[in-house]
Amino acid sequence: MAHGSKEEELKQRIDFLEKKVAQTRKIKEEIEQREELFSLFVKHTPAAVAMCDRNMCYLAYSRRWALDYGLADRDLVGQCHYEVFRDIPAKWKEEHQQCFAGQSIVNEEEVFPRLDGSVDWVRRELHPWRRSDGEIGGLIMFTEVITERKKAEAEKKRVEYQLHQAQKMESIGVLAGGIAHDFNNLLMGIQGRTSLMLMDTESSDPHYVQLTKIEEHIQSATALTKQLLGFARGGKYEVKPSRMNELVLNTADMFGRTKKEVKLHFKLDDSLWSVEADQPQMEQVLLNLFVNAWQAMPDGGDIYVQTENLELDRRYLKPYGLEPGKYVKVSVTDTGIGMDEKTMKRVFDPFFTTKEQGRGTGLGLASVYGIMKNHRGFVNAYSEPGNGST
Repeated sequence: MAHGSKEEELKQRIDFLEKKVAQTRKIKEEIEQREELFSLFVKHTPAAVAMCDRNMCYLAYSRRWALDYGLADRDLVGQCHYEVFRDIPAKWKEEHQQCFAGQSIVNEEEVFPRLDGSVDWVRRELHPWRRSDGEIGGLIMFTEVITERKKAEAEKKRVEYQLHQAQKMESIGVLAGGIAHDFNNLLMGIQGRTSLMLMDTESSDPHYVQLTKIEEHIQSATALTKQLLGFARGGKYEVKPSRMNELVLNTADMFGRTKKEVKLHFKLDDSLWSVEADQPQMEQVLLNLFVNAWQAMPDGGDIYVQTENLELDRRYLKPYGLEPGKYVKVSVTDTGIGMDEKTMKRVFDPFFTTKEQGRGTGLGLASVYGIMKNHRGFVNAYSEPGNGST
């Protein structure tokens, strides 16, 4: 009986061990299956995610992570993150240590320099992960490339700003046009009466000099009115095929004869398209731009003039109310004092000037704006304080 009891006990123990082994094997298979599922989940998640241990060695990473960082041809598991990214910013390494201390870090937008020299905008998150004993085993990194979103936001702001500017200038143009026409009529009345008085006045008469001064002031006021009408799109145009390179060189030659302290540089496209334009009006536009550049360089400097062909799409031209197609670009860049953002917003407003009294009417760039708009074109200004203007 005793021998039988021992055999029975041994059999029970063997059965128990077999069950334990089977349970352990099953648990192991379940763990392996879960690890495989977790690995597949991480690998195929559409986000850029990576999991590292406390030595910053990769445990798992998504395919998107590898693609976003140009690492699709490498197996990163077991490799150190700092060996993969040798030029990682010191700030990011500090954040990794903060994460190992239990802190989660979220950066909504941040500049990320690529190995090829390009720059992307990214959104980053760092979160610690814990082992079963509660200790921090490493960190999980999440990044989202938001460069396209940033570009879209910038484009939206540009379109909204240009649309606002176009609406503002349209309103000012209507007002300026009405005032200019009425003011011009008043000037013509004064001019007529002054001319009649001069006809009846001898040159020796003490009033003769004063009357001629009045006539000179009338002529100056008439010239201002013409500029204001140009801004308000009220001028008469004789449009014909024109070569902008020739107009640029002719106007620059006329300007350069009297402005020896300024040096002109040209980069003109030999294959520049012909444009439909009123040549005297285009010469006025160019001369106003040259004069404006010269006035921004009181101690002399350089003016760079460039022409080129552009094909612009509907999205870019939407704020200007223009049709997509072929355009000719003329840029005039100076090495002057530049403008701040506040000045830039008003640079084409009539009568706005930053020059001291007597040096400008504030109508030069305003007339450029009006003439270009009436030629189914547009004008933009780019500048930074101390870095000149274009």
